[in-house]
Amino acid sequence: MRVLILGATGGLGRALARALKGHELFLSGRRAEALRALGEEVGGKPLPADLTDELEAKALLEEAGPLDLLLHAVGVGARAPVRETSRDLLEETLQAHLLTAHLALKHARFRPGARAAFFGAYPAYVRVPGFAAYAAAKGALEAYVEAARKEFRREGVHLVVVRLPAVATGLWDPLGGPPRHALSPGRGGGQGAPRPPAGTPAGTPGGLAMAAQAPKDQPQAAYRAFFYPMRLALLAVGRNFMPLAWWTPVSKTPFRFLFAMDRQNHTLSLLRELGEAALCFLPWEERAWVVRAGYLSGRKADKAQRLGVALRPARRLSHTQVPEKALAVYELSVTEWPTDGDHALFLGAVVHAEGLREAKERPILFLGFRDYATLGERWRFRP
Repeated sequence: MRVLILGATGGLGRALARALKGHELFLSGRRAEALRALGEEVGGKPLPADLTDELEAKALLEEAGPLDLLLHAVGVGARAPVRETSRDLLEETLQAHLLTAHLALKHARFRPGARAAFFGAYPAYVRVPGFAAYAAAKGALEAYVEAARKEFRREGVHLVVVRLPAVATGLWDPLGGPPRHALSPGRGGGQGAPRPPAGTPAGTPGGLAMAAQAPKDQPQAAYRAFFYPMRLALLAVGRNFMPLAWWTPVSKTPFRFLFAMDRQNHTLSLLRELGEAALCFLPWEERAWVVRAGYLSGRKADKAQRLGVALRPARRLSHTQVPEKALAVYELSVTEWPTDGDHALFLGAVVHAEGLREAKERPILFLGFRDYATLGERWRFRP
């Protein structure tokens, strides 16, 4: 696999290069000596360049040639109150995050099925006093990639954004060092760190690299919904909620769920902003408003008020409220899994679970389209 890592001399870039050792690596950064040393360590070709200069960026991409994977790990950090933020500081921050991404995509050549991964940030970690310029740059980068994704899809190239919490890299040096619970670029963070679950793409550089790798060239089958029925849950995020059938438990220890969210859905933006959700299960008798919640937009209406649903605060989540009539609730700290497709994937680490035995009785089963059912017969297997 032919891989180009931009920002390879930073903490994240170095970790990605080590995780991808053995592939055909091209490494770019401003610090030529550090780049050469990294190239010798991982067997990669160093290509020093200033990616804010279009001529240098173009020459770099031409030398790298057709790519299977592009990893954009370029960025700078600076802290300054808005009234003390100079134009130079704002422009430097935007250039490092946005302009370099633009020039990379403008001049890169990709092989069919290639991927390009860019690194965003959870709003809760960067939308804080003193980080206005950095938050603007990360937000602009994510919006740019989201729009560019649709253009590059026509070329068979998949763009993904990977959201990271704080990572202990040199980016934090101008700020006096990384936060206490920052992730190590080589491993997961320490105990109690506010991070994605270890072993997820946003948890380790190796996982990030694996998640961003180009898919194998193979035929794709058309969608066929032979897998129904599925149990319908209600996903609560903040004060908003929606019915959800595409979910599944994926681990007992640690306890985790995986669920899919349509990219056009308002709840997707709330998940990305808050990083939390609650998977709730209602009895069959509540099916009417649960289903109708999927036909209302949280952008335009307060669903709880419109549907007459009483909510209560979640036990362990900061922003989410859940229906009082829920028979079972799993409160989740969520991390987006970098992937393409018309649905985004989220991994939810369970931080609190509660429920009644009645949660297993008369569940709402989704049969597809607008059809629903519940259990009418029970059978227990006896080996």
